[in-house]
Amino acid sequence: MKRENDLRGQAAASSTTGAESPSPAKKHRAWLNSCDRGQSIVEFALVIPVLLAILLAIFELGIFLLNYQTLTQAVNQGGVAIQQLSALPASSGGTSDPCASVATAVIGSAGNLQTAGTNGIQLTLQVGANSPVGPSAAAGFSCQDQASAVQAGGTLPITVTGTYPCFAAGYGFKFLPAGCQMKAKAQELMQ
Repeated sequence: MKRENDLRGQAAASSTTGAESPSPAKKHRAWLNSCDRGQSIVEFALVIPVLLAILLAIFELGIFLLNYQTLTQAVNQGGVAIQQLSALPASSGGTSDPCASVATAVIGSAGNLQTAGTNGIQLTLQVGANSPVGPSAAAGFSCQDQASAVQAGGTLPITVTGTYPCFAAGYGFKFLPAGCQMKAKAQELMQ
């Protein structure tokens, strides 16, 4: 055996003639280290479903918040549209269907939200304490037969309400209760 100095200046032994067989203690430690690899796979298999469920919950919450923000923006645009309508009757330059004007503004701002059918945005229009018009799907929302009552609202507040399903049930998980509905309101005065 030769003796060499390592980088720290200490003597290190190196064998040039052949390798010695490992002691039983070294064999036991090597066997224990090989068992640790299996343990990490088992730990990973136990933790990954929990991490995926948390990731899916965050993803679904993000979709819910995006849809809620989009619904609020669309209903606010419907409120702006009803406010800008003239309080004059249709024969004097007003609109013959104020609800259609509201629906057009809502659909234009709805982005990725569905606007037709029972799973789409459902609109309701109410003048003061009068009975509301709707709920009805935004696509096809009309109150032509009640246009004069809506336009005669004058100084009464007109409330536009929109509801939309939460759709927070993905991949078999249901994070929100069944029948969950997002709701947004805009209240304006016609001028």
